[in-house]
Amino acid sequence: MTTTIYYEVDGQPVPASLCMWVLIAPCGCECAWALTEYTATEDQAWEDFSRPTAVRRRDEQLGYRMTVKRRSDVQMADCTTHTPKWGVEPRPKLDGHTWAAKRGGRGLHLVPLVIEKNGYVINDDRVAAVCGRADAYSWSVQPAAVEGQVDCKSCIGRAKRLADGAVTA
Repeated sequence: MTTTIYYEVDGQPVPASLCMWVLIAPCGCECAWALTEYTATEDQAWEDFSRPTAVRRRDEQLGYRMTVKRRSDVQMADCTTHTPKWGVEPRPKLDGHTWAAKRGGRGLHLVPLVIEKNGYVINDDRVAAVCGRADAYSWSVQPAAVEGQVDCKSCIGRAKRLADGAVTA
């Protein structure tokens, strides 16, 4: 006896083997996918795409959504027609600064770039993020440290104000 799982797609039952979970960006483009055979539920699909939970909450607030589609209907491509790309404003950039995470930290902060060695910003003294809420001797810019981290909203706001000249460093 074989058990087959079906999803409802466009009002029709479709076997899981013919479906995919698709992450839809705020602009409407398909930006990621997962096989329904390995991720049976929407929560499992979100977990595959957005670890930790804080990243999922951020993504949902930005307008990302999850849906099941027939594999034949999935149109994965790079978002080249929307500004900003994926419908999400990029992190603000500030000369002489970089987005980094401190060891054991729970977010990305914008910090002065003093010395960068092997993916770390290493300083003789504690360096504070532009938000003033976090400081450390060592900040990492390595993908393993920054992936899945949520941007500090205070750093984003301060960086925008600094870039606009509304405040001074």
